[in-house]
Amino acid sequence: MTKISALLLATAAAAASVTTAQAATVSYTASVPETVTDWATNDASTGVNALSLQRFNPLLGTLNGVSFHWEGGMTTNVAGDNAADVPVRVRGQFDGELVLTVALAGLQETLALSADKTIFVMPGAGFDFSASDSDSGSGDSAVIGDLAAFIGNTAYDAVITASANSSYTISAGDGGAETATTALASVMVTYDYTAAAVPEPGALALVGIALAGLALARRRRA
Repeated sequence: MTKISALLLATAAAAASVTTAQAATVSYTASVPETVTDWATNDASTGVNALSLQRFNPLLGTLNGVSFHWEGGMTTNVAGDNAADVPVRVRGQFDGELVLTVALAGLQETLALSADKTIFVMPGAGFDFSASDSDSGSGDSAVIGDLAAFIGNTAYDAVITASANSSYTISAGDGGAETATTALASVMVTYDYTAAAVPEPGALALVGIALAGLALARRRRA
């Protein structure tokens, strides 16, 4: 092998070894649509089931951290009629909670929700109004621990349950009302990772130039 050929091969090898690793994130989300409470995991009456979150794909690179963000809300609807001969105050309220459990992460958190709303209703009139509340929370790898459990091509469960107590009062008369409480929730997992190293564009160009030069040198010797 000539000195030129050796030099070209060395250049190609060195250039190919020049790579870059970059920090990146990827997220997956699952949610429960607005559904009448109470609801729990695998509750056939409401159709609510445990949510599935995708594990981190190791082909993407090296996992450095896992974080969760979840949010949810509740709404109580109060509807009825004012049967009194005078204007009345109608008050609707609820107290409830959403509970997120991710067993794989050893994570269980509660969002406490409540709302209270009062309206005035004229004699003989009907009413239909809502009181609502929402909140959010998060957890990170500091409470999760072993990251290896989050790596793979399968999914794991994130369980969100909802429960609420709602009520109404009417200041006068014998009018009645009905209440219905609904809830919705979502959870997102974010994986922080170092992307698998890829050759720098400039390094790839150098490889091409070196290989082209090597081919030219061989043709000249021939």
